[in-house]
Amino acid sequence: MIFVLRRTSRWDEEIKPLEDDRVKKISITRAEIRMLNTPEEFDARFSKSEGKWLEVGTNHRHDARGYITRDREQMQMWGIEIDTIEDLLNLMKLAKQEIVIHSCMWNNDVLEIEIYDTWRE
Repeated sequence: MIFVLRRTSRWDEEIKPLEDDRVKKISITRAEIRMLNTPEEFDARFSKSEGKWLEVGTNHRHDARGYITRDREQMQMWGIEIDTIEDLLNLMKLAKQEIVIHSCMWNNDVLEIEIYDTWRE
């Protein structure tokens, strides 16, 4: 399985988060999610400044929580393929830090491994 890989301490996406041959640039689709239930609700509130919901982006849908969602541009991020629990444990040893696995902030359908190397809360 391919995961986005990043470090808590790095906001510069050009810097590789870990020196490992398995870490490569991957392309993900940025998904825009609005905490609204219908495109009409979005249009009534935001169409003057942002255009109509269905006229921007592709793959318009509702997410698992019922919020309107649409795909936007492709993003280049660092990624790594992890196929086994042993791969994951080896990654943690190599990173020499705790790791956190969660949904990617740019697309909830993509999982991210965060090398938790600084405080962020």
